[in-house]
This record gives sequence, structure tokens and C-alpha cells, in this order.
Amino acid sequence: MKNAHISWDPKKVGAILKSLRENAGKKMCEVCDELAETGNEITPQSLRRYESGITGNMPASVFLNLCKMYGINNPYDLALSEWAEEPKS
Repeated sequence: MKNAHISWDPKKVGAILKSLRENAGKKMCEVCDELAETGNEITPQSLRRYESGITGNMPASVFLNLCKMYGINNPYDLALSEWAEEPKS
């Protein structure tokens, strides 16, 4: 069975995920290692593409595990996101 994918504004959600990662003090390689422990292996390059909004085709399992990692209790709010202010660049 293929991973389900969810649709969102990839730039906005990616910027929020990047901000959450940085606020957690995690490097991309650390996040990728933690994701691998959940069975979701991605490269730092893939994570960079998700965070920059280059691709919004993130597997739902990766998105849900990132939310869990960053302490997001309701991933639905983040995915549809009027949830947060635009992160500052």
C-alpha cells in the first residue's frame, strides 16, 4: 500500500515545519535519523525540499511523524494552516 498524501500550501506549511525544527534546536540530519526510527527514511535533501516548499508531495506518515516530533497535537490544523502567522525569514 502506498503512503497517502495530503494537499496543502507547501510553502507555508514547509516554512512552519522549518521554524518548528529550528525552535526545537534540531539539525536536518537529526530529524532524518529520528524519522528513520519510525520507518520513514528521507534524506536531508528531501527534508530541505519539503521545508522550502519546493515539493508538497510529502507522505502523510512523514508529515504526521514530524508533527509528533515537534509537539503538534493536531496535525490537521497545521496542514490546512491558518494555524500560525507566517514565519519570518
